[in-house]
Amino acid sequence: NPDFALFFYSLLTTNSGRWMIIVVQGIWVFEQTGSKAALGGVGAARVIPLILFPIVGGVLADRFDRRKLMLFWQLFGLVVSLAIAFDIALGYGQVWHIYVAGFLIAIGNAFDQPARQAVIPQIVTREQIPAAVALSSIVFVGGSAFGPMLAAGLLLFPFVNIEALFFLGAVGYAAIIWALLKMDIPPSAPPERRERPIANFVAGIKYAVASPIISALL
Repeated sequence: NPDFALFFYSLLTTNSGRWMIIVVQGIWVFEQTGSKAALGGVGAARVIPLILFPIVGGVLADRFDRRKLMLFWQLFGLVVSLAIAFDIALGYGQVWHIYVAGFLIAIGNAFDQPARQAVIPQIVTREQIPAAVALSSIVFVGGSAFGPMLAAGLLLFPFVNIEALFFLGAVGYAAIIWALLKMDIPPSAPPERRERPIANFVAGIKYAVASPIISALL
């Protein structure tokens, strides 16, 4: 499927760039402070939104066009990433700036992930869904491995600095934005019943709790 191939490779590029930013944020904070606690704060700022917001993102993915949702959150991530890159490059960077940027980028990821997973059935056939979901998981794992490796490898060169890696990671967002604009994704079908968002939220919680497999994984 050409559309899914484009989607797959662009996601791999974007996720690699995202993980590159995560790595260089930690390096920069530790270089500035020498504090393990401050370094842990970088991780906390990234993880907290991924715990709190994905279920809300799932409600939105069921109610709005998923392609537009993904475009919005990828543009959001690009803007925040470029802002922190310029902040560091111009010498204004502070540790709390990294915390705020990491938190905002993670919010975008938390809302983007449900839409990204839900859009897969719109670009592949029913028979292709298991393979497409597996490849989507490979994108996540592959990006989390390749991004840090690429960042560490580039830092071995004397002409590459932390500021350059911030910009390179930010540019990674452009790949998925370009792919979403190129792909022929049919509009999302509206839900059969227009329940209030809070009702959708509660229904999702009840479904997860009632499912032995899902509740065990959670």
